[in-house]
Amino acid sequence: MTAKVLLVTLLMLMVAGSWVLAGPAQEILGSLADDARGERLLSGFTSLGLGVGLGVGSYLLLGGSGLEIYGVIAGGLYAVQGIITLVIPTPAEIACRQSCDSEMESAMALEEMAYTARFSRYISGIVNIAAGTVSLLFPYSYLTSYDYVYSAIVSYGMAVIDFIFPSKEERAYNQYKFAIGAG
Repeated sequence: MTAKVLLVTLLMLMVAGSWVLAGPAQEILGSLADDARGERLLSGFTSLGLGVGLGVGSYLLLGGSGLEIYGVIAGGLYAVQGIITLVIPTPAEIACRQSCDSEMESAMALEEMAYTARFSRYISGIVNIAAGTVSLLFPYSYLTSYDYVYSAIVSYGMAVIDFIFPSKEERAYNQYKFAIGAG
C-alpha cells in the first residue's frame, strides 16, 4: 500500500514539475517574437503578392511594347524581397528561439534588443537631421519652387519621431522592467 502511495506521489510531483510557469521576461520576449513573426509573414506575403501581380500585370498590359520586361523585372525583385522576408527570421524570433527557455537569458535578450533598437533609432534621427540640413543647404526644385523645404520638413519630422518615440523592443524591455518592479 505504501508503495502505491509513494508511486502516486512521485507521479504527481513529476506532472506538477512539468507545469513550470514562464517568467515575465520569457512571456514578453515570446510575445515580441510572435508579433515580429506575424509582421514578417504579412510583409513577406504582401511583397510576394505585389511582385507577382506587378510582373504578370506588366506582361499582360504592356505585352508587345518592349517595356513589359521592366515590369517583369521589377515584379521579380519585389517577389524575391518577399521570399527573403519570409525565409529569414527577425531578431526577436532568433532571440526567443535561443533564450525563451530561461528567464535570465530572456531578460538579457530583451535588454540587448532594446539597446540595439535605441542606438539604431538615434542613428536614424541623426541621418534624418543631416538629410534635412542638406536639403536646406542645397536647394532644389523639381515640381515646385519649395521642394527642398518640403523635404527638410519631412526629414526633420522623421528625426523628431526617431528621437521621441521608443521602438517596440524598447517598449517591451520597459514593460519587463515595470513587471519586475525595476521601472
